[in-house]
Parts: sequence; structure tokens; C-alpha cells
Amino acid sequence: MILLETDLKNAALRGVALGVARADDGKILYATPLLESMFGYTMRGALMNDKHVEDLVPMEARNRHIQHRANYAAQPSTRPMGIGLNAHGLRADGTLFPVFICLYSEVISNSVCIVFVVIDMSALIQSPIALDKMNIP
Repeated sequence: MILLETDLKNAALRGVALGVARADDGKILYATPLLESMFGYTMRGALMNDKHVEDLVPMEARNRHIQHRANYAAQPSTRPMGIGLNAHGLRADGTLFPVFICLYSEVISNSVCIVFVVIDMSALIQSPIALDKMNIP
């Protein structure tokens, strides 16, 4: 059996204890089970694959996010997203939750994909002591 490069990378991502997804031009190509659970998609039986990144963004921020995504795609780099912003994710049930997101790009089969790592900040925000120890700028 021959494993494709993307199959190997997806298998590696499944073992990561973080919410991770890979997207191309805003379309989610792969999401870890933890990310799907974080955004409430496994509970509803709907997988994230083939959804768009903006489906995870609050409605009032979607147009702005599309422009930010285009700017990032033009000059991708490994970095946290939205430093200084109060970022939120949008769950499948419509509820919002605070998130911290890091971005990086990778080439798969001659196509540049954007990988994003999402951390649910709900528990940390409820605990100011834990937030101070993280030293997030």
C-alpha cells in the first residue's frame, strides 16, 4: 500500500493534542478530531472537511477575515494570528468562545496550504493566574 504525502501528514496531525486544520484558499482540507470537537462539529455529526475557514469566524468578522486571509496568503509566515485582538471562534451551535491561533504554511503536492492551530482559551481566561503564567504578548 502506497501512502500519499498528505495521508502521512494527516496521520501525524491526528496525534496532536491541539486543534489543527489545513486549508487551501479558505477551504478546510483536513481538521483534527480535537478541532472538530472544539467547534462542535462531531457532536452534530457534521465533519469540518469541505467547510470554509470563515464558517468558524463570527459573522461580524467574516468580511474582514477574508481580507486578512488574502494578505496572509500573499506573504505567509509562521506566526500567531491577531496579536492584541480579542479573537473568537464560532461553534456549530452558534456560540462564541475565545481562541488563540497560530498560522504557518506548507507545500503539499506543489500547492501552498495554510495550517492553523487553535487553542480554546476559555479555561485560561477564567483563571487570571494561569493566563499570567502563559506570558502571551
